[in-house]
Amino acid sequence: MKKKWLAFLLVGVFLVASLPSSVMAAELVTVTLNDKKLDFDVSPILENGRVLVPWKEDNITLIANKSLAKEKYLSNSVITSIMIKKENKNFEIMFTEKPLSISSVGLSANKDYLALKLFYHYGYKVLVVNLNTGEHFMLNDMLKTAKNGFVETIHAYSWSPDKNKLAFAFGNTSKSNLAIYDLDKNFLSLIPTENDYITIAYILWHRNGEGLDFVSEYPPNKFKLYRYFNNQDSIEFIRAVSREEIVNMPSPNYRFKY
Repeated sequence: MKKKWLAFLLVGVFLVASLPSSVMAAELVTVTLNDKKLDFDVSPILENGRVLVPWKEDNITLIANKSLAKEKYLSNSVITSIMIKKENKNFEIMFTEKPLSISSVGLSANKDYLALKLFYHYGYKVLVVNLNTGEHFMLNDMLKTAKNGFVETIHAYSWSPDKNKLAFAFGNTSKSNLAIYDLDKNFLSLIPTENDYITIAYILWHRNGEGLDFVSEYPPNKFKLYRYFNNQDSIEFIRAVSREEIVNMPSPNYRFKY
């Protein structure tokens, strides 16, 4: 597992890159980073002039397709679509508004849903995909429909350990709110907070699923750890935390960097 984690951390979902069309299709290739060969549970291949490096967890595989960006000042490449495979089911999702990258992937506890944190030039969006039907939605758009206004970014998210509940922080670059979305009941609940946090950098559920801890920033450059239990109308302050502690906290999702 540690080996798989390191591969995820180093490579990210830089799954598809343009290559000369003369490259033969379906040819096994070697991927290197900083002159070091990377090992994968699923071998990278060349297919129709593209390098495919899948993300895989059990029987679920994710492949992202990238192409050259038209607006070079934003990024050299964008993600045009993703392909998700679960057992004998294949789902392709095309992006009208194309993200620049995928920063993390989170799989729900019962493996019914996949959440992808997508990076755009103005912020982050979270795409939630039903792995049984292929139905999907942008969490940001769902919040706007629920009369929360335009949501510029999703700061953090985390799946509950026992049910299809997604805890997440949303807002803009100077304000962050906390919420839980129950996908089985299609119910959104906002978590009461004592301040308008600048950002919520970290969310982690308790093992029994009865509550969660989160780290918020307020005032600037001051981070605090809070605790929340389901169905309560208040939160509990635990202690102050340093920026170094946040960096070393275990991630509830697979992080990708490239």
